[in-house]
Amino acid sequence: MSKASKTTKTKTLSFIMPVYNAEKFLRPVVEKILAIDIPGIKIELIAVNDCSTDSSRDILKEYPLILISAKTNRGISHARNLGLKRATGDYIMYIDSDDDFEPKYLERALKKIEETDSDFCVLGEDVIDEKTGQKTGSRYHYPWKFLEQPNLTKVYLEDKIDPAAYNKLFRASFAKNFPFNDELKVGEDIFFCLEIFTAARRVCFSNAIYYHYIQHDTSIMHTVNKNLLQFSEVPSHVPAETQALYRKNYPDSWGYFQLQMYSRSIHAISANYKHARASAKSLLASIYDKDKLKAIENCSHYSFFVRLEMKFLRIFGINFHFFLMPFYNFIKRLTRKFINPNS
Repeated sequence: MSKASKTTKTKTLSFIMPVYNAEKFLRPVVEKILAIDIPGIKIELIAVNDCSTDSSRDILKEYPLILISAKTNRGISHARNLGLKRATGDYIMYIDSDDDFEPKYLERALKKIEETDSDFCVLGEDVIDEKTGQKTGSRYHYPWKFLEQPNLTKVYLEDKIDPAAYNKLFRASFAKNFPFNDELKVGEDIFFCLEIFTAARRVCFSNAIYYHYIQHDTSIMHTVNKNLLQFSEVPSHVPAETQALYRKNYPDSWGYFQLQMYSRSIHAISANYKHARASAKSLLASIYDKDKLKAIENCSHYSFFVRLEMKFLRIFGINFHFFLMPFYNFIKRLTRKFINPNS
């Protein structure tokens, strides 16, 4: 071998996958992860069985993966944290056991991270309805190759970046510093992303649709319970010194983020209104705030449809979410046709 020859060190990509009663979906996603073939990359799959009561644990034992069994069922955030502690990879990705993904875009994302010297890469996602198979494109589109501070924090606070954990490829040296807040049962990804986009030096972006979020009827977002109020509580979990930083450097963006968390609770509850009308009505009444609704109406960061929706809710006490959303989704699908999804 000549002196000019170089030996490329094999690096490891760790997938962290919480599992809870996922026997129906488990095999395809596990097999797809283990079949990933990227030159110079070894795949490590860490499955965290969160006290499943079905055959999920037995299925996982059939595969060459690292299996962790949680002692008590404490939810996805705690399970992810257990996996994060065990991960040995140079890169880290989170994945849910009942979703799907496109491995062909991972090599591109790895190259983007190295070329731009980024802490992590954001990839595109879409949502697929399990029953109908209907696909809804993401409303997020990234015009940037990469972003640095202070713009990085600002655009996240303004809801211009997808607040999900599972469509991001991290350097492990960065991700290891950010465990999930296991006090939150919903909104945990939003809070996690708030931390990472505040702390990151540089982040790169790709609009390639890497992740397919499968929407199931059994999802917590398809049930009405008080956990949906936790969206509005996300800002209160931000440390006081960080809130002070936001108020000083990004007052308008931080104000919008707080309103946006409030409106997320309203939307999450309203989306299930026809399935559990009494419960949804009670939860909406518990967070009804005319001043916040008025602030949303006057906030230029919101779309016309959301401002109109909140105006109806404030004046009439009725949320016309179901009447407005079909029009909003139609326009969203129409505009996505003019955007290249695989850039």
